[in-house]
Amino acid sequence: MLTSPTFDYIKDQVVITNTDGIILYVNEALEETTGYKKVEVIGKKPSLWGGLMPKSFYELMWKKLRNEKKAIRVLITNKRKDGKMYDALLRISPILDTQGDVQMYVGIETVLSETE
Repeated sequence: MLTSPTFDYIKDQVVITNTDGIILYVNEALEETTGYKKVEVIGKKPSLWGGLMPKSFYELMWKKLRNEKKAIRVLITNKRKDGKMYDALLRISPILDTQGDVQMYVGIETVLSETE
């Protein structure tokens, strides 16, 4: 599944992580959006281009995803590899197994605007 090119047809950035937030897969749109190559991000965390929101934002986000096992939809500001900032709508969904345990997370990010 993680090597499938299916997500590469989606124009929005798609990131699949394990339960620790380590990137397992990204689609082609990630390179255009962030400026990072796939090989630079696999095995790392999305904080390469993110991590700019307040600590309380991430605490609430992980509470919803890990503890409540609920999807989130939030507006964020991220930074491209070249330092240019952009605003995006981020949707992250936990993927659960048959016992209801989180197995991975799928994030889809839609760029809204660039900020300077």
